[in-house]
Amino acid sequence: MSRTTVLVVDDDDVTRLVLRHQLGRLGHDVIEAGGPVEALAILSGTRVDLIISDHDMPGMSGLELRGRLGPDLGVPFVLLTGFADADELGGATGALSTTAAFLTKPVSSPALGTLLTRLLSEEAPDAEDS
Repeated sequence: MSRTTVLVVDDDDVTRLVLRHQLGRLGHDVIEAGGPVEALAILSGTRVDLIISDHDMPGMSGLELRGRLGPDLGVPFVLLTGFADADELGGATGALSTTAAFLTKPVSSPALGTLLTRLLSEEAPDAEDS
């Protein structure tokens, strides 16, 4: 898998630090946003290959951020949560249905690597289509 750029959105500095380290060791470039508003500003002028966003943030949840990004985002959106399953999120059905995957905190490096490999290979065009 080639180097990709991952946007990590989380209001917790430690979580961003840990994810930056994990993603870097997996060979990905990382852009960090301290919250959804900052993420929207970054995304207005920067191309990313994947977004990992915390769900429980002040002002706007991760699901609300996903909804603001619209249904045709074009990159996988992974929701990071401390909740055990999606039913506990209580989010909008549309945002849930356009979320590519869920990661439960704390995130293990092997689980993160496996998920990203799957999601990024799904997004890559087939060699036969070139």
